[in-house]
Amino acid sequence: MSIVSKMLKRIKSKGISDTFGFAMHITLGLIDYYINPFAKKQSRLQKPDYERIRKDFETAGIEIIPYKVNVDNFHNWLKEADFPKDYINSYGDVFIEKALEHYVGTKLLELQKDDVLIDVAAAGSPCFEISEKMYGCTAYALDLGYPTGINGRRIGADATAMPLPNNFATKIALHCAYEMFEGDADIRLLPEAYRVLAGG
Repeated sequence: MSIVSKMLKRIKSKGISDTFGFAMHITLGLIDYYINPFAKKQSRLQKPDYERIRKDFETAGIEIIPYKVNVDNFHNWLKEADFPKDYINSYGDVFIEKALEHYVGTKLLELQKDDVLIDVAAAGSPCFEISEKMYGCTAYALDLGYPTGINGRRIGADATAMPLPNNFATKIALHCAYEMFEGDADIRLLPEAYRVLAGG
């Protein structure tokens, strides 16, 4: 889906004034960030109350499991992953955060040679290619912005209605993407992922 069609969709669902305000907020923020030498290069948002978030999850019956990153292993993984230079440059100072997301994702998924991975809302990420190279699995990137249909290892589709058969994949990843699912799309993704994922 192109930027223009995304904006038109937003106008339809949110209204023109909300969409214009959102676009201006993003534009002015980017101008300030890149042009203003005195701009703070960090979020002005309040720091999240992680303890309250943890309690909210536990109250809802969701177990929180602490996860510790082995920094040496991460650095070794980063060397082996060998991210493309243009991808590194496109993220600038936050590249290391993106790489950490991919690292933790691959570790939690415990990717193996016989896995079929779908990286959902992949955009320009090389994660699916890196996963194939490092773990020998079969990997796909899925995104609304790709041409519609299955084109090699890229799938242009809405993740809530994947053009894939039942039990197609063994693993699905979303790297800093789930929060972008608007309306009830976050809820609709779950049964679709359940359908596409093989048992276990």
